[in-house]
Amino acid sequence: MRRKRLLVISQVYPPDPASVGQHIADVAEEMIHRDWEVTVFTSNRGYDNYRELYKRSEILKGVRVSRLFFTSFGKSSIFTRIVGQLSLLIQTLFKCLIIKRPDTILVSTQLVCIVAPFLRFLRKIPYMYWIMDLNPDQAIAARILGKDSLNAKLYNVLQYLVLSGADTVVSLDKFMHKKVSEKADKIANHLILPPWPHEDHLNFTLGAKNSFKEENNWGNKRIFMYSGNHSLVHPLDTFLQATKGFRGESKFLMAFIGGGLGKGLIEKWIINNPDTPVTSLPYQPINNLHRSLSAADVHLVSMGDDMIGCIHPCKIYGAMAIGKPILLLGNAPNHITEILDDYDIGWSIKHGDIESMIKVLTYLRDVDRDLLLDKGKNAKKVIVEKFSQKALLKKFCDCIEKI
Repeated sequence: MRRKRLLVISQVYPPDPASVGQHIADVAEEMIHRDWEVTVFTSNRGYDNYRELYKRSEILKGVRVSRLFFTSFGKSSIFTRIVGQLSLLIQTLFKCLIIKRPDTILVSTQLVCIVAPFLRFLRKIPYMYWIMDLNPDQAIAARILGKDSLNAKLYNVLQYLVLSGADTVVSLDKFMHKKVSEKADKIANHLILPPWPHEDHLNFTLGAKNSFKEENNWGNKRIFMYSGNHSLVHPLDTFLQATKGFRGESKFLMAFIGGGLGKGLIEKWIINNPDTPVTSLPYQPINNLHRSLSAADVHLVSMGDDMIGCIHPCKIYGAMAIGKPILLLGNAPNHITEILDDYDIGWSIKHGDIESMIKVLTYLRDVDRDLLLDKGKNAKKVIVEKFSQKALLKKFCDCIEKI
């Protein structure tokens, strides 16, 4: 009996450290375990660091990865992103017309997803559309595109084609589900499945000694950590401005780990405000993720007010899985405030409320560490019971097999 074939199309795939690529790899590897043939078309360069060059073709954990040229030019501007995605789209469409017909295609939310409805029409290939972020809504909310601009209207038409042609659409939370449902009224099967933490890379004993702190000379400071993509649509200003109230501080440190368009703002802040307790580190490889995440006492998360329903901040799940409490910068209601309210795992402050942020940072700096450990235990329990990788990944791959 012939093994079924899954084609995954994504601009990002490991070893690139961007989180969306890790989730797609989880799916691809799980489908290999289910005895599917899996091929991935992706970029041969890093999404965040386009100078990072990957092998043109390789097999990773049974997954055939085909990397295409001139498909990533970094994230320095919208123009370079679009050029890279258009190049990936054109090359992918050509390759998809000549390869053996896949049984199913999985696409996510880059521009390349538009190949899916064309392949459905030309080769009768069903597909699943995994919405990681919603455009052009995100670009409009970020004021990169005008709501009534030609580009926004064109993108909405393309989005409608992908949504209405998909056999299954996956949104990450109920706020995103609502926005997506307003875009197309003929979605065949529209599910809500949140992204999972990479628990197989997050094995760490609560309270254990962490060498990551020693390697970075953090000593016994209380660490507030923001780990992941530094997106401009999730402002970090309130965190940074609050550190002015702690000039010369020796008891805590605010550590920003990762990359993205907002990374430069953090590094500029450190140069201009060298006496504030702020430091910056690059993305950590996934095999070091358990050490970096567990070095924090409290994890920082930001949710842009206009981004609710457009983006889902996945970083919260890794922090919870490692057993850490959350300090959210964002206004209610959103998906994260619901988790905080329901499970008692942290605190939230509104954007711009610097005075309250200073008060909360002072409290968390001085509070007994056992309270933070208790909140962290609550967070880890929620992952086990509600957001585990094993359960959510199974549901996702079951959906692919049903297609």
